[in-house]
Amino acid sequence: MGKNSSLVRWAQSSVKEGRLKHIIDPYIRDEISPTCLKAFVQITESCLDDRPEHRPTMSEVVSTLESVLNLQEKANKLLQVAGKQWRTHFKPWGDGRPP
Repeated sequence: MGKNSSLVRWAQSSVKEGRLKHIIDPYIRDEISPTCLKAFVQITESCLDDRPEHRPTMSEVVSTLESVLNLQEKANKLLQVAGKQWRTHFKPWGDGRPP
């Protein structure tokens, strides 16, 4: 994003061009479930609508973000359980340590 660029234009351009992960913090980018990424993009798009009357209120944004966070936490728990089950059933190195 250039020095004189607008954050709004940058986000709109990223969404329009399919560079969805560019609008997500790089420290959490690879941890977001696809469903939650899509929801974050939808929130972003609604907040950036050219027509102010079509934009959500801040309380609606917060409520939606809380719902998405809840979905992400469930996805994280499922991944943890799946990872534990995989390690329990498929010990690739016998003693649990890589060669």
